Amino acid sequence: MRIYSAYLGFFTLLFSAGAYAQSTNPAMASTPFLPAKTATTVTLKMPAGIAGQANGIKTGNILVSVDTTIQSNPRNPLPNGKMAYLSIDMMNVTGISQLEFASGKQFAWIFDKAGKPVPPTAALLKSIRADMEKNSIDELILKIPYRLKTDKNIYTIHYRWESPDKSKNIDFLTSK
Repeated sequence: MRIYSAYLGFFTLLFSAGAYAQSTNPAMASTPFLPAKTATTVTLKMPAGIAGQANGIKTGNILVSVDTTIQSNPRNPLPNGKMAYLSIDMMNVTGISQLEFASGKQFAWIFDKAGKPVPPTAALLKSIRADMEKNSIDELILKIPYRLKTDKNIYTIHYRWESPDKSKNIDFLTSK
């Protein structure tokens, strides 16, 4: 079982344009803010300049950077290697399984410096490394395309993942 999960974890870099969508909720799509906290909301320990919170999920170290090294994306209408991605690398994610994360919904909202929504131009990439028999994820890497490499403007990026039953979620908000 461990070999199968390692194999599955190695090949889970998904180009999932169908699961990556802008929200149809007008309140979320028009404002770059995290949702209101509830009694179960946990504020995630994030690097400076990044806000993060979760419900039903805890994480270890979180690294956030801009990745301009990605060279290939078959669903990207732009020539290969032209996008800059916000990279979020979470270690030791507990309270969620690999299958639960894969079956959940992902949303990303991108806003320009004037606060206007910018439609995504490429698919969100993700990689999950976990054992199938555990209810945790060893490493979760998200790559959110938000600008061309040559564009030096500042954008606000809001990422949200929610479980199928909406009892668990993760939210990140940053400007890069």
